[in-house]
Amino acid sequence: MCRANEVVKICLLFLFLSLPPVTWGITFTRYLPDRIVTLDPLNTVDRYSQFVVIQIFDSLFALQDEMPKPLLAESYSYENQGKEIKIVLRKNVVFHDGRPFTADDVVFSIQRICNGRKGNAKILPIIKGCISKNSLGVRKINDFEVSLQLIQNFPPFISYLASPQFMILPQNFHGLSEAEFFRHPVGTGPFKLVSSSESKVVLAKNENYFRGNAQIDQLIGLIDTPERIYQRLKDESIDDIFPLSPPDHFPSSYQITQNNTASSILLVFPKLRKPFNNQMLRRAIRAAVQNDEIGRILKSHAGVIPGETVIPWGALGFNKNASLNFSLDADINELVKKAGYATTGDVPEFTICSALKAPFTQEIPELLLKHLINLGFRVRLKIQTIPELIRDLHRGTPEIILFSPTMASTDTYQFLRDFESTSASGFSPMDKQFDKTLSSALISSDRMVRGEYYRKADQILVERDYVIPLGHIVYQTSLRKKGWNMPEMTFLGPFLTPAYETAPKK
Repeated sequence: MCRANEVVKICLLFLFLSLPPVTWGITFTRYLPDRIVTLDPLNTVDRYSQFVVIQIFDSLFALQDEMPKPLLAESYSYENQGKEIKIVLRKNVVFHDGRPFTADDVVFSIQRICNGRKGNAKILPIIKGCISKNSLGVRKINDFEVSLQLIQNFPPFISYLASPQFMILPQNFHGLSEAEFFRHPVGTGPFKLVSSSESKVVLAKNENYFRGNAQIDQLIGLIDTPERIYQRLKDESIDDIFPLSPPDHFPSSYQITQNNTASSILLVFPKLRKPFNNQMLRRAIRAAVQNDEIGRILKSHAGVIPGETVIPWGALGFNKNASLNFSLDADINELVKKAGYATTGDVPEFTICSALKAPFTQEIPELLLKHLINLGFRVRLKIQTIPELIRDLHRGTPEIILFSPTMASTDTYQFLRDFESTSASGFSPMDKQFDKTLSSALISSDRMVRGEYYRKADQILVERDYVIPLGHIVYQTSLRKKGWNMPEMTFLGPFLTPAYETAPKK
């Protein structure tokens, strides 16, 4: 009997040794400067949360080559003189828990969006009954066809259906409460949530994704201190990072390239307002920014900007009606001392209100402050959140504002609407041409995604001395060897999926 047991053990050992080795696949690790606030697409107000949300969920359409293409939708058609959109849905789509995707999920998701009225709320009134609550213009025709009724013919609406706000959730959260569902949400996206904590979020490849499997098996987001991230950079245990000030000796395994397609910094100033109506002054500011420390620090900082179009880190504008007398909001003396300049005499005085919070972007207001002081201005700096900035905007206090459209949040859209509305806030763009450019391009989220704003910035604003564009991209050199075209990665689409990314070279 013992001999028989020994024979069985030997056979099992031989069988085990003959099995192919286990392949764990590819893991992509990204550093995130801040925690994941929410996994609810409707309430996502920061790009770090959106980075995760867009992997878990899909929308009816996606923007490719600057045009909306069907995603969860299979096809669509216009009826009733363009006031009705009939959308045929894909039949081979399942949620991460295995349940099929149907028209019920679309109707539920759009009803919830209308009830929430968050995100890009400016577009919601175009949906019949979305605001008035009278006979909501979204209905199920059959299991795989829905109808959307609009109050008027508005072809760009399809582009809005490609935004994160319109991502599709399962009907009634598959029987869970809203709070329970978003603790561990399921979607139809290329990755499914494994775990999420204050310091780490882990996503695994969706093996049943209808567009084919992602090129990586596991996606990890690490939330940590810059010091500990520096160490991870040195031992190459992370693959890329969001904006972060680098250590003194940046690891040679990472490469910084200049992005020539768009701007990561936009400094906008009023050409028609004194003293900026002086061409020599405008040229001096431009030269200071392009040739001095801001330009150098941009080229030396590490920050992946994964986008076919790069959303700018900041834009600078002025309040035409604000008083120049303010209390001290920051220790200006320390900043002046740090900048190495002193202010003397009766010089123009400005207050900068900045909503840039990331470690990388916090240095930009200080550098801008240094150059304005060098040019003879007396400047005060105030670091704020977007809501605080909106509050001061309504009060008409800041002369200069520095903010980040990349947040793509409810607060940002509200801010941009206030920026556009001179009657509400007293804050005005430089002139009618810039106002038209801002209203027609920056306010519209689909145009932000499609890059129209950047082309206008290059063609109109820079030519008119309004904007100083700067840009940078950094990525791990080894990823280039894998054949991934990192500078063309899209932040607003599924991460490294075949339709959005160059396949690894064989």
